[in-house]
Amino acid sequence: MDDESQQDSSSIAETSETNSEGPSKTDGEEKEKIDSDNSSDNEGPSSPKPEKPTELKAYWEAVRSHPSDFTGWTYLLQFVEQKNIIEFYREAFDEFFTHYPYCYGYWKKYGDTERKHGNSEKAHKVFERGVEAIPVCPDLWVHYITFQLQELLQDEKRKDKIRKLFERALTACGLDYRSDKLWEYYIKFEKQQSDYVRVTAIYDQLLNTPTQNLHKHMTDFKEIIRGHSPKETLSLDEFLKLRSEYVASKEEEMPITEKETEGAKEVDATPDDERPPGEDAEEATPETNGDPLPEGELGPPGEQVKEQEELSDAAELDAIKELAIKVREETFKKTEEELNKRKKFETQIRRPYFHAKPLEKGQIKTWKNYLDFEVQEGSPERVKVLFERSVIACALYDEMWQKYAGHMETVDADAASDVYKRACTIHLRRRPSLHLRWAAFEEARGKIEDARTVLSGLEQSLPGLVSAMLERVNLERRQKKYSRVKAMLTQHIEGTDKPDQLTFFACKLACFLHKVVGDLDAAKEVLKRAIEKDGIKEVLFMKLVDLEYQRTPIDEEQTFTVFQDILQKDLPLETKLIFSRRQLEFCRDFSQDVKRFQVVQEEHDKLLKQQHSILKKRKHQNEDESGDSAKKPKVNNSSATAETTNSVTASYPQPATNNTYTQPQYPQQSFQQPQMDPGYNYQQQQQQQWQQNYQNPYQYQQPQWNSSYGSGYYPS
Repeated sequence: MDDESQQDSSSIAETSETNSEGPSKTDGEEKEKIDSDNSSDNEGPSSPKPEKPTELKAYWEAVRSHPSDFTGWTYLLQFVEQKNIIEFYREAFDEFFTHYPYCYGYWKKYGDTERKHGNSEKAHKVFERGVEAIPVCPDLWVHYITFQLQELLQDEKRKDKIRKLFERALTACGLDYRSDKLWEYYIKFEKQQSDYVRVTAIYDQLLNTPTQNLHKHMTDFKEIIRGHSPKETLSLDEFLKLRSEYVASKEEEMPITEKETEGAKEVDATPDDERPPGEDAEEATPETNGDPLPEGELGPPGEQVKEQEELSDAAELDAIKELAIKVREETFKKTEEELNKRKKFETQIRRPYFHAKPLEKGQIKTWKNYLDFEVQEGSPERVKVLFERSVIACALYDEMWQKYAGHMETVDADAASDVYKRACTIHLRRRPSLHLRWAAFEEARGKIEDARTVLSGLEQSLPGLVSAMLERVNLERRQKKYSRVKAMLTQHIEGTDKPDQLTFFACKLACFLHKVVGDLDAAKEVLKRAIEKDGIKEVLFMKLVDLEYQRTPIDEEQTFTVFQDILQKDLPLETKLIFSRRQLEFCRDFSQDVKRFQVVQEEHDKLLKQQHSILKKRKHQNEDESGDSAKKPKVNNSSATAETTNSVTASYPQPATNNTYTQPQYPQQSFQQPQMDPGYNYQQQQQQQWQQNYQNPYQYQQPQWNSSYGSGYYPS
């Protein structure tokens, strides 16, 4: 490569670096700063690693305690930049990029720092990592190419390597709406190589791409075409094609008489073999025989006056230039239409780059609308580029990743898996919903081990997350690994000291053993062991009763025994009333012994009287304490009893002997619904609760239960 070519090529690199980074320090200043810190890699591999200052340890402790604190990371990076010790610098930046790889400005800083420390090979690897992490970033590509232009000045294959790098960049992000800088950089490089055929080829791609500065590109292209000979700017095939079109158009415009005259001249021309011996074409021609040409006429090719020949060629070349421009103008108009369709979306995008701060209101909707449009109107390549742009700006919003992955599932399963992986392992590590969708996707396409890995990783990231545990269990259940399901649930039961988790997993295991394995007795044993281990007894007792209801035919003696065992436990009066009520209902519906039914009824009435007595006593105590008992008029016992009963009913489900029974909603039939004995009626709220308990035995998050023990059993 000659010196002039190297100088031109290096000037483009220096210009780009100045524009992107601002004024740079002199080499002497950089060397002085590096040497002063004694941090160059020239120390050798055996050099001991510098000890971290106290301030640096504090910054590290902060970011490791709160990895999602973006501001904490910026403080750490600023500190290592000030210290300018390359070991500290690498450690901080490498760890930072595992959390925030879309910060292209920091990739540029990292690569430049390695270069300034004399580590060109490491700088090259940093830039490669950067463009792999954030491929749709024209600014980072331009910075990388500038670095390569400087590093390859003495390389014989420099041009080819730079061109390959440009092509990689255009493949990755050339379709980006804001990729004009990259295109212009490529054009500038080829212009400095004086390869205008390549320049035209680049413009052919660019004018087919709806970028932000499309109109400027068309204007620049016209200037290049009109400022150079078409032999320099057009490929040979295109030049010959356009020239043929020009010649054909001229022949159509030529008058008939002129065509006949030319034909006559061609017939009268003297062949070369009939010239006198020793007379060359340069000395005399058949038309003139050496005499001067009349004024205004053109001689045969090769003997025309120079000025006349140039005028003829210039007219032809100008026509070919305009034909070349005309062809591109047709392409430009089509691209302009596509550009106008997208401008309304692009102008609404306020922040196309990544930042940890929340997006402005409406930005997510804008991206979604833009994506829907591109999916419907654009090519697969444009759709993918736009999705990549959207997840850069919306990297911390799981709905955008779900939309991207959902689209790729219909296009390329492996690409969809890669989208899930990037989202769940880098940007949204603590978002269970996306991990669960990823695991389900892998399972659906037969990647069972991958699904297990995803769920295991989620459990490690969020220990104690019940939904992750359940998905692992259900994954094994769907694979019919029943022994593994039982072992996993048993492990969770034995490994927790929280009553809510113990109760939850015990109920899940009992349900699995009963409904899937078909072992009801084993299910009962699980519940009994959970009761002994201080699970939430009310829920577990209710499940025991529900299990007995599932027997076909129902075992009256066994069920009655369960009820009696429960009622003999040391339980709150309100809880005993719930089970007593269910026992009474059971005996009424299934008992073959009326005496047993009468005994159960008497026991239930005793419990009701105890409750009424307690509530009445509590009411009088409250009145005495407030001093209002003397002011209130006396009421008869029946009214007081009714009032007490109503207050009790408001707090606890209670039977009302004087209220009218509200019939449950049976499916509409042609026959009349049976009337029940009003002596054993319950209120509508109680009846609905009983239906829920009876019909859905394992949906234990019931209204009565929620009011006493919370709305669910997922640990906080």
